Amino acid sequence: MTMKNKSLDNQIHSNIELFQAIYEATEGRISRVYETENPMTLILKEDYCVTIYEDNHEILVEISRGNERIARHYRSYDKVFYAVLAMESKPYYKQKKKVEAVAGNKKCSFKKLFFLIFGMIFTVFGGALFLICLAGAISDKFQPVYVYLSLLFSFGVMLMAGISAVCMGIKIGRKIKTEDEETEENRNTAKMTDKKTAKKLLDELKKRTERDALRIIIDEERKPTFTGSKLGGTPYWDDLQEYPTASDGRGLILLAQFNLAELPENNLFPKHGILQFFILDDMYYGMPFYEHGYPQNTFRVVYHSEINENITEENVLSYGIITSRDFSNPLNENTCKQGRKFPVIGEYAVSFKNVKVHMNDNDVRCMDLLYKIAAEMDIEADRRLDAQKLFGILNDGDKKYSDFHEATCGHYLCGYPDFRQWDPRSLSSAEYYDTMLFQLDSDSYFGEWRVLWGDAGVGSFFINSEKLSDMEFDDVLYNWDCC
Repeated sequence: MTMKNKSLDNQIHSNIELFQAIYEATEGRISRVYETENPMTLILKEDYCVTIYEDNHEILVEISRGNERIARHYRSYDKVFYAVLAMESKPYYKQKKKVEAVAGNKKCSFKKLFFLIFGMIFTVFGGALFLICLAGAISDKFQPVYVYLSLLFSFGVMLMAGISAVCMGIKIGRKIKTEDEETEENRNTAKMTDKKTAKKLLDELKKRTERDALRIIIDEERKPTFTGSKLGGTPYWDDLQEYPTASDGRGLILLAQFNLAELPENNLFPKHGILQFFILDDMYYGMPFYEHGYPQNTFRVVYHSEINENITEENVLSYGIITSRDFSNPLNENTCKQGRKFPVIGEYAVSFKNVKVHMNDNDVRCMDLLYKIAAEMDIEADRRLDAQKLFGILNDGDKKYSDFHEATCGHYLCGYPDFRQWDPRSLSSAEYYDTMLFQLDSDSYFGEWRVLWGDAGVGSFFINSEKLSDMEFDDVLYNWDCC
């Protein structure tokens, strides 16, 4: 197996540059899946799946193979580059890396020594000459002025060059120390937590993150009403407003509608009005490929504070819109022949149940919070351990971890999200989009799909908690993913 030579020294600065460097170095053997840039997922030989995620100048690399998973932190993309090549070409890389590491450390040590010695000599001599010249210039009243200025400038340059060289030597020394620490960290096996410690962490996580939510239950026995809570169907729409459309003029389709007066007693929403979720029925189910700050052209969240009882279903259908009911008919020309797709198949009434929920490792904030809890409780928790390693030890067959990981599955108003792949939010954006507004999971009933996102996926809407308190829905993050 051959590999192109590539000399790197902090030349890679993003996921895309990293993939280009890896693609070139491996002559195209490593492939990239999905189109997302952050996180970026690579498929390597021997069934390695590597997800690279950058946030706040820290690079997290998650390596998966079968049921095994490990997370590692890196301080530069160049180190990630070499780490990925190590997995792609173990025999070649292992030998090459060992030789390069020894040679690199010797080279860096020589540079450090050279810069320190050179810098100290220039600093001492340059500083001494500069002070002597300055004293002479003062006693001679800077006459002749051009001679003294020339000498002071020359000795000043020598002094600055010496100081710069000393600083460079110190910087190289710190770099060697950092690399040694990283090598030692990656060499040592991650220490697993015992059952008692893992249980303490899990209980404290549940305690700190517990919050109210409304579980949504599909009611097969009841037919939904025009203004009632439902999945799909014809939306209530006040004719004083313009019906939501995409930028090309296509009408959006009702994904879900919730009459807030039908909710059980709660502190999450007001007790009146209708909250609606619309998406475009294209191949992406209306999901835009941006994290935030985009216009909501392909999806919309709408709140009607008042309900006009004079509006009828016939009034809304007169706009010429299609509904989710059209997707339950395989012969409908408006949907099937145009290749249009929609996750809700038909129309369903829903009911609600008050529940208590807690964060799990589907949420991007979970692991940072766990390590913070561990530090506060004086518990040693290796940051290379993911949640599965932390909690899987609690029970044979990872049942405890499965219960913890899958606790967020299902349909919810508020609560915490579930994902088939990963949280689309970065740590920083999750601080803003801190509330899951609505989650609709794939759902089957006696072998028939009622809701289906791609390959049994899940859709979610996120909002800032202050925006939700004000019932303002102009800035919402929408995402769906599947297996």
